[in-house]
Amino acid sequence: MLQSAQPPLADSASRVDPADLRWRLRGATAAAHETLDRRFETLADPGDTRAYHAFLRMNHACHALLEAWLAPVVGPARDPAGRAAAPAGAVPPRQPLTAALAADLAALDLAPLPRDGLADLVTALPQGLSEAAGVLYVLDGSRLGARMILKGWARQSKGLPSTVYLTAAAASSGPVFGAFDALCAHIDPADVAQTIVAAQAAFKLFERASALTTQGEA
Repeated sequence: MLQSAQPPLADSASRVDPADLRWRLRGATAAAHETLDRRFETLADPGDTRAYHAFLRMNHACHALLEAWLAPVVGPARDPAGRAAAPAGAVPPRQPLTAALAADLAALDLAPLPRDGLADLVTALPQGLSEAAGVLYVLDGSRLGARMILKGWARQSKGLPSTVYLTAAAASSGPVFGAFDALCAHIDPADVAQTIVAAQAAFKLFERASALTTQGEA
């Protein structure tokens, strides 16, 4: 009887393999990812200001909530005595992008999204290493999309709007999933299901924030 190929989640040393986990997360979040891609497919045209403004407001709300949630677990100010915190030096530094998004909102005179109806998706997540890996997968994976948008816009002759966020995301040093890969060494393979749940919750946050950007549109 044929069985579908599915990579193991742990190597011979009972550690989570980052590439295999990314493969699993990609499948578990594919539908949500496709929904967001369709929502913002017109971003290929920098002249579509409505789509770009919605994109920035969505990302600002989600990055602000998720980066604040991540900080005690993998941020530079994490509590080394906290049971849920990654060991010092375990995760390479990663550049938060909330400030860059706030700069774009200010430059374009855009109001931030209200946090009501969004924060509950984040506060419901336990601040553990397994959940942090799921959030990192979504946040740092979004940098790939930002790089693709900016690369496409570079070939356009039209004037570009404020691109502080896109530029910062594209300029981030090191492998996109460097922090995620490093964190996988500290995850119990038995807790991988929690990583998947956290990634799905993060995508749900982006979906809900995206919906909020359309409120009031004609």
